Amino acid sequence: MGSPDASAARRGEIWTVVFGSGNLGGIGKTRPAVIMTVDSVAAAGEPVIVVPISSARPASGYRVGLPVGKETGLRKQSVAVCSLATAVKRSRVSSRIGMVPGPILEDITRRLAHLIGA
Repeated sequence: MGSPDASAARRGEIWTVVFGSGNLGGIGKTRPAVIMTVDSVAAAGEPVIVVPISSARPASGYRVGLPVGKETGLRKQSVAVCSLATAVKRSRVSSRIGMVPGPILEDITRRLAHLIGA
């Protein structure tokens, strides 16, 4: 399922990820997500923490706006949905799309920290 390059996924990059379905054993929906795991942990082969990206929701609260463009690789105005952050097996990380700009990655990090009470 994952590409050979998935082991190189870095914090702040946007990759396509296969998320689980509601059915046991079912194939889930593939959508872009921001890799949030620090590089040293990700390199150790551990599952990665990702924040799903949606183009169907407006930016607000725990949804951080992401720009369209070459850097992000996104074709539609989208948001990183921090409240849906989850850990996924590396085999579910598929292909690199782009990179989140630094200030926006910091904003996502702050909102995740707030969600967990850090």
